[in-house]
Amino acid sequence: MLVTGRHHAPGLIAPMLLATSVALADDPAPPEPSPQPIITEVLFHVPPGIAGDANRDGERHPTGDEFIELFNPTAQPINLAGYTLTNRLATDDPDTHRGVRFTFPEFTLEPGHIVVVFNGFGADIAGALGTEEAAPSAPNDLFHDAFVFVINPRSQNNALANNADFLLLTAPDGSPLEAVSWGDPDPAPPEDTGVIHEVQRNPRGSVQRPAPDRPFVGHRSIDRQPFSPGRLPNHPAAVEAETELAAPDSSPPDR
Repeated sequence: MLVTGRHHAPGLIAPMLLATSVALADDPAPPEPSPQPIITEVLFHVPPGIAGDANRDGERHPTGDEFIELFNPTAQPINLAGYTLTNRLATDDPDTHRGVRFTFPEFTLEPGHIVVVFNGFGADIAGALGTEEAAPSAPNDLFHDAFVFVINPRSQNNALANNADFLLLTAPDGSPLEAVSWGDPDPAPPEDTGVIHEVQRNPRGSVQRPAPDRPFVGHRSIDRQPFSPGRLPNHPAAVEAETELAAPDSSPPDR
């Protein structure tokens, strides 16, 4: 509060300033931001051949092997209930039968832990799995003890597009938190998205954060692996890289 003007009686200004300073000192501090998960890996362009078998069901599928990985980088547990993953076709239309949409059920992601969401179309993934209806009963040792969910869409066309699309993480209150975008998607991610990462269109595998505070790069540039669902390559808890899966340079036809 700034006191100005010519008509204040002598001696009144100082008490007014003192009262104002006391009031400001008593104002409550702004609330701490709530902890949020982050996207750490997205496989939207499944490599050809058996090297593209990200969900480890023994077959490569251009839709079923797609996945999104989330990580809790904070020191607090995060209840994922209501967090939603969508692509460009499903972000503005919750009732659409097109595109990708997945909303987490009640599930607490502990600090430093990972969840992997596979598309799962036509897949037979082993181990404990969660869906939109219920969380997995245990971590899945096939994916470095991450907690694994499946979307199980009705059609193989409910997929991330290879050429141009985005993957958006939305908070339970509807706030768009983070997007990974490639190509020139139409529509683009919402303008009020907290962070938008622009990545290469064909990374010949997934795009990955090498560590939680690093930008996305093509996974092969990290360790020559096409992807690593459930594992951050440079995180202290990461395990040694598995045997390299060789893949030809040719890319599958774009959807």
